[in-house]
Amino acid sequence: MKRRLNLLEDDPDAIKFLSTCVLLGTRVDQETIKSLKYDGIDEIIEKLADMGYIYFWNNCMYFPNYNLLRESILSVLDKNTLCEIAKDLFEKVFVDNMPSPTKAYLYGLLEDYKSEFLEWENLAKINLSMGDFNSYVNCADKILQLLDKNT
Repeated sequence: MKRRLNLLEDDPDAIKFLSTCVLLGTRVDQETIKSLKYDGIDEIIEKLADMGYIYFWNNCMYFPNYNLLRESILSVLDKNTLCEIAKDLFEKVFVDNMPSPTKAYLYGLLEDYKSEFLEWENLAKINLSMGDFNSYVNCADKILQLLDKNT
């Protein structure tokens, strides 16, 4: 997969778009894609679809082998590019007062551990209030990992 990603080195907009969408999760709806406001987005999408990185179904973009693609993208891109993509997502996609595990992960990429902690804490409270104890424990585990990292 990493070798295939190297084929995109000549098109930085395509790799940035693919990385942005992969960081958003396993599927991205077309309205979210439009909100990213990339120049030449139709050509980028066509190129990525032709290369087999993405496909569309029911107005959503999906990624074959998502976990492998995500892992490969995170290992290929440098930290500055990932931080730039994360800042872009915070500006264009995420709502401030709506917690998300993706936001928490992106805060970690930006090394904003306080915001990451608060995001996991808010998610844990929501999960507990909804009676989803398993998700609550997962969030609590992330919180404990952050506390362990800071000591």
